[in-house]
Amino acid sequence: MLFEKLLSRNVPILVIRILQYWYASQVFYVRWGRSLSDPFHVSNGMRQGSVLSPYLFNVCMDDLSVLLRKSPYGCYFKDECYNHLIYADDLTLLATSPTAMQEVINISSKFFADNHLVISESKSKCMVITPQNLDLDMPFLHVNNKKLPIVEKESYLGYVLTRNDSDDDAILKERKSLYSRGNMLVRKFKHCSDVVKAKLITAYCSSLYCCAIWSSYDNIRNLHVAHNNVFRLFFGLRGRCSISENFRMRNIPNFTLIRRRQCASLFKRVMDSENMLVHHLINSAHFVSSKIYLEWKKLIF
Repeated sequence: MLFEKLLSRNVPILVIRILQYWYASQVFYVRWGRSLSDPFHVSNGMRQGSVLSPYLFNVCMDDLSVLLRKSPYGCYFKDECYNHLIYADDLTLLATSPTAMQEVINISSKFFADNHLVISESKSKCMVITPQNLDLDMPFLHVNNKKLPIVEKESYLGYVLTRNDSDDDAILKERKSLYSRGNMLVRKFKHCSDVVKAKLITAYCSSLYCCAIWSSYDNIRNLHVAHNNVFRLFFGLRGRCSISENFRMRNIPNFTLIRRRQCASLFKRVMDSENMLVHHLINSAHFVSSKIYLEWKKLIF
């Protein structure tokens, strides 16, 4: 299917033959410690880690995107219909009603069946986002005649999405991860010099995943305290010392500075983005009153 799609896009036949030989002759091993398994062949899927794989995968999925864009079912914004988001092998479908969503699912299911691709039914979930204080009965949606479970929250690309638009679950996940990384540093590198420790804690604890989109939360202070605790424990500081002064002396970004930098970076990328959906959102009347913009305004400006 991939090679036929490449041929229809006028890719030189020599390139297609090289790819055919490459995929047909590739050999895999399983490494366990210092041991290697016997070699075996894999006849489907993209090579994991290859710089070419994302492009080839996009060729496979582009026809689905075209089909969905032609569909009238989805969420309309600025007279444009948005009903799907694709990132790597994660597909998110969007619709404003159960009937519309089932139609979008059916279009996707037919595409996968026609192209000999398989939907991971065990990983497919449904989330219903409704206005506050409004409780609606949601009928079950189906993929290949199997019910989709309806969930209150789900991890998507490593970020915890919730139907009530709260970031607290994502913050709690990052707090646990921060303590885990901090304990690893203390266990393995507590006897290193302060110069080495400063580089290590900057590398391992100065990136808070997706913190630039946190805008609806109650427990962010717990994460702030966790970040300070990891710093104190790693450098062997007493509880009464000035944490801000110690961050400054070692030239290590504190919690507030980390958030400000990541928010400023995302803000710039959003403002410079040429993506149609992003462009429509930032130029709408809703953007300047949104929670995320108000959070950026508070932290950056």
